[in-house]
Amino acid sequence: MFRYFIYILLLLNLNYTVFTYNIDDYILFDKAKETYFLHENTKAEIEFDKYMRVFPNSFPLTSEYANFFIGMNYYQLNNLDKGIFFLEKAVYIPNDFYEKNRRKSNFFQYQRDFFLGQLYLKKQNFSKAEEHYKNLILDYYSQPLEFYEKKALKILADFNPYYNLIYEIKYENNLSQLDKISNEDLEKIGNFFITKKDFKHSELIYKHLLKKSKIQNNTLYYKYFLSLFEEKKYSSIIKQTSGMKLDNGLFFIRGKSFEALKDYSRALYNFSEIKYGIYYNSAIISKANIFYLLGQYKDVILLLNPLSSRDFDLDVLLINSYINLKNKKFFLEKSKIFITKYPYTYESGIYSLISDRLKSKIENPWSISDYHSFYLINLIVNNYTTNLPPYKKLSNSEQYNAQIDGLFQIASLKDSQLLSLAIENSRFSNSDNNINKEIVITKLFEAGEFYNLALKNSENFKNNFYKYSDLIFFLFPKYYEDLINKVSKKYDVPKNIIYATILTYSKFNSGYISPSHEVGLLKIPLNLYNIKILTDPEKNLEIGMKKMSEIYKKNNSNNLKTLLEYSIDSENFSTLIFNYDGDLDLDKVQNLDLRKNIQQLMYNYTFYNSLYK
Repeated sequence: MFRYFIYILLLLNLNYTVFTYNIDDYILFDKAKETYFLHENTKAEIEFDKYMRVFPNSFPLTSEYANFFIGMNYYQLNNLDKGIFFLEKAVYIPNDFYEKNRRKSNFFQYQRDFFLGQLYLKKQNFSKAEEHYKNLILDYYSQPLEFYEKKALKILADFNPYYNLIYEIKYENNLSQLDKISNEDLEKIGNFFITKKDFKHSELIYKHLLKKSKIQNNTLYYKYFLSLFEEKKYSSIIKQTSGMKLDNGLFFIRGKSFEALKDYSRALYNFSEIKYGIYYNSAIISKANIFYLLGQYKDVILLLNPLSSRDFDLDVLLINSYINLKNKKFFLEKSKIFITKYPYTYESGIYSLISDRLKSKIENPWSISDYHSFYLINLIVNNYTTNLPPYKKLSNSEQYNAQIDGLFQIASLKDSQLLSLAIENSRFSNSDNNINKEIVITKLFEAGEFYNLALKNSENFKNNFYKYSDLIFFLFPKYYEDLINKVSKKYDVPKNIIYATILTYSKFNSGYISPSHEVGLLKIPLNLYNIKILTDPEKNLEIGMKKMSEIYKKNNSNNLKTLLEYSIDSENFSTLIFNYDGDLDLDKVQNLDLRKNIQQLMYNYTFYNSLYK
């Protein structure tokens, strides 16, 4: 009888384990963290201590995420040893940062290094302090990290005036003492200016380094010529590279200079000299694009067809060449493969329409490719969205639903890292990779108002979301809807222009900073306002809409011109040729990157119009 009683207890306990999802540890940790942010550090210490004692195996703790806040709380309490102990352990790196070339982009880790430097400095352990401060010196520009780098350089300068020279060069543009900086550091500073898009100063840095170099250093020359290229000094590049012994990088930058000057024959010659290496694929794209612009479609095919592997852009140029030559056999063959590989793209839409017309033996099936771009995008998108079936949701187990309820409670805590940790650690995240799971994760991020993460998740699974009429909205969401309704009404600009602009660039990330230092939802130039203003969604939309409204009125309420003129710099916009009906022919846009940019803007805008009629 006793054995039977124990069996019943075990069974009940198993039921409890399976059908509940305990988030008490997340709630307790979040409470302590909020107390820390309120600067009630003594109380926060008690709460953090309770959290560690009661939940020693809590995932925020075992992942090292919690250690940062525990260590920072001890920093505020001036408990140096415990502050160092926990911050040294705080090596948590979000999954998003395990990417190539992003070793210093983790703001979380950057703060950790700074405050460890501060703690070691207070303990008079100068070698350890220096070690952490030196980790903060950037070889690229990052506006969010600038504050800590400046402080680190000033602190280091108290012990070694060399660091003050670096500070003056990078942040005061004082290049009078370049001779006192090592070549290694100067090269890093040059790269810093390139990524800051301050090409005037990167040119001067690399010019100085080249004067000091006793041999021809083509790596330095490439960065020097890249600076000149970005300053549009094409003729200077051509003149200086004449007579030089050129490697692939220099052939490429010389070829791009000839291409910019529309000297296509010399551009093609230089690109053809690149037979291998990291510039080879870029050279092939440039050559194919020149042939295509010149209408030499057979040359495009001869160049691209033999390649064992092609990327998206090269496939497009190849298939479009078959369209222009009206080569039915090879168009159908290549486009079929392309549509399978890139199913939900503007190009796949065009190729599907032409394929259907060819198979139906419609008279002049190729004529659709002659339509103006905006008209054609509308035709493709509207045809696509009217034929989508709804998604039939699969039923979930009680265990599955219990976990989801717990995750939504964590989402309500409004901590994106905590929510990401909870998703990562839940059994739900290890379940079969089905559409239900993808929908839930997007909705979890939406519930926490982490709209950029919600969109990112949806886009990671876009091949599923594009298939269904009720899921495609996740790819073209109306986040910040109340704010956008307000500014749209106030400035009398259609909402879908605003949504398309945000989706294309900032992707609903209010903290977005572009490589050109444009900030926030509507990418406002950083030099115009304080970054705190620009990362506030309401203020960013207000500032952006003033400009967009002026453009809208100037263009007599032309939606397409407003969309493009707001998003594209004035120099590139002035090169666009609009037809009598206000439409645009993308094939006449010579710059490949600009062409893709415009196409994406129009594509997103058309989807918003089609989905939200």
